[in-house]
Amino acid sequence: MSHQSPLRSGRLVPAFLASVLLLLAGCSLSRELTKMDDPEDFEAFATKWAPSEDAFIAVQRAAKPFIDAKNWSGALAVFERFAPRFPAMKQRFETITGILKAAPDSLVAVRPLGAAINSPGNDIKPSLTADGTRLYFASDREGGKGELDIYVSKYANRAWQPAQNLGEKINTKDHETLNSISFDGTEIFLYGGFPGHLGNGDNYFFEKTERGWSPIQHIPFPVNSNAWDSDAFLTADGKALLFVSDRQGASGNPSPRERNSTAARAATAISGCRYGAASSGSRR
Repeated sequence: MSHQSPLRSGRLVPAFLASVLLLLAGCSLSRELTKMDDPEDFEAFATKWAPSEDAFIAVQRAAKPFIDAKNWSGALAVFERFAPRFPAMKQRFETITGILKAAPDSLVAVRPLGAAINSPGNDIKPSLTADGTRLYFASDREGGKGELDIYVSKYANRAWQPAQNLGEKINTKDHETLNSISFDGTEIFLYGGFPGHLGNGDNYFFEKTERGWSPIQHIPFPVNSNAWDSDAFLTADGKALLFVSDRQGASGNPSPRERNSTAARAATAISGCRYGAASSGSRR
């Protein structure tokens, strides 16, 4: 197989917060946003900094209390009021306002995926491949290898086929929680606390090889740290890995889970890591 994982062929550049790695510009604005919690402050920020991306985030946060309360007309008023300030985002605003104007019953038809995927147990964290042919998810159903296992169901003959356990290479007596799948479907990212982890929980991955799925592999520092790191997501071009971390230097308020931990002063934030060209750091 010609596929070569960016996790194995690229060089990890030291991780920074996503505001530094991915946005690069407007970092001070992002930090200002993290200190706000009043809708009026978000609206004032959006008015001052429109039509920037940070200002658009502020508009969303100003509308959030209305959306949480299912007050669709209130949320609609927020987006319609700010739309003229974002001419380059016209399509984005029209999509959002169109959803808010639609009748709730006309938006999404929710239906179960059927017994081939769902079980009497807990079936969680579904991830669909880009081509729509395979659905990976975690489950604690009977017959598994441990507390939570990863399964896959293939779509064939216009129906989802019975889910299959990915086997002992992937699933252990502990729990494996699926996070995401790479765009090409050859790498699966998960969270766990397997032997050798650096912190309270780390990001791991396994990849498709000529002999099937590889064993679970640990993503080294600086992606994983001595804090809690999870929810790894590889961008479609394979050049950046986004993840969640409560490491030192994160912004926001600690979650209740963290208040008694050594990481209590560093709340969860989105972090990122870029991948460079092939280098002597290759793990192949």
